[in-house]
Amino acid sequence: MADPDGLRHQAEEVTQEDLEDLSPEEIRQRLQELRVRQAELEATRARYFDLYNLAPVGYCTLDPQGLILETNLTAADLLGESRARMIDEPITRFILPDDQDIYYHYCQNLFDTQTGELLACELRMLRRDGRALWVRMESTVVQDLHGQPQCRLVLIDIDARKQAEAQKEIALQALQRSEARYLAIIEEQTELVCRYLPDGRLSFVNEAYVRYFGQKRQDILNRNYLPNIPEADIARIQEQLHAITHQAPLAEFEHRVIMPDGTVRWQTWTHRGIYSPQGELLEFQAVGVDITQRKWAEEALRERAEALRQALDQIRTLQGILPICAWCKKIRDDSGYWNKVEVYIREHTGAEFTHGICPDCMMRLQEEFRQEEPWPEEVDGGENDS
Repeated sequence: MADPDGLRHQAEEVTQEDLEDLSPEEIRQRLQELRVRQAELEATRARYFDLYNLAPVGYCTLDPQGLILETNLTAADLLGESRARMIDEPITRFILPDDQDIYYHYCQNLFDTQTGELLACELRMLRRDGRALWVRMESTVVQDLHGQPQCRLVLIDIDARKQAEAQKEIALQALQRSEARYLAIIEEQTELVCRYLPDGRLSFVNEAYVRYFGQKRQDILNRNYLPNIPEADIARIQEQLHAITHQAPLAEFEHRVIMPDGTVRWQTWTHRGIYSPQGELLEFQAVGVDITQRKWAEEALRERAEALRQALDQIRTLQGILPICAWCKKIRDDSGYWNKVEVYIREHTGAEFTHGICPDCMMRLQEEFRQEEPWPEEVDGGENDS
């Protein structure tokens, strides 16, 4: 590639030479060399045009007052302006008013230091159609041919990235609000809720959990906290948890727990394995409910059912044909002994008897008594007759 400064220096040497000392052939040779160098320079300028104007980022050259001295096509397209309308315009014309202070501090720092280092900032610029877009400015200060400072400015379109970051922030805030609502709901639940890692360390417990077990949250989080569970129940729990897989992530079971005061209570738990999209087990979530009252009610029902069953068995012993004496009404048991009716029924049903006389028997007894002895009034009447 031809060096423009070298070509200029060579032309100056030719003009300074005494042409009278050169032969016509030498003069033609020198002119031919200049033509070749000029052609190389034109080719260099064309390549520079492609590299500068068609670069994927915007280029601008600014004077110390911020006036645009030169710009490429990419910068003009970025701002929706023509290059001619941008020349000699202040760069601040294309910066959003709310971000002017960012640019002023940035520009002041750039020209004050003049270290030649590349400084960068991010701000919003205004297109001709009024739409704002985010750009990243990267600038350095150089000296022009006259030794005056100039700012070489690079404009990088980061609007898509900023919009993606804004959407991400919105999504993150929505997620945080959702998590806050979720935690509020979980904390207000009466169910016992916890999450734990595959190694057993608790990663979360709700207020109902710590209150139920009488623990402090900071004392059990990130630890392998296990309530006082009978050994027989622990073996069954481990068997259920080991059966959890990615395809079958749920396990439900009931077990006992011994409280600090020594009482035994019943709980039912639902454990769910939480897996990554790749099938890796991340943690477990468990929801528990105290079912002690239900267990007590079930036990009471079992006892009542047993009592009813026994009563039914006793009642069934009175079914069928009972051998009974036609005269004294005694009943013969399975051993061949004759028992009074009330004794037989009491032994087979548990019923007790009270004794009395029915009206029919009372009349019959009175009649028998009359036949056996005279009544007092009949005796007195006979004496009077005599």
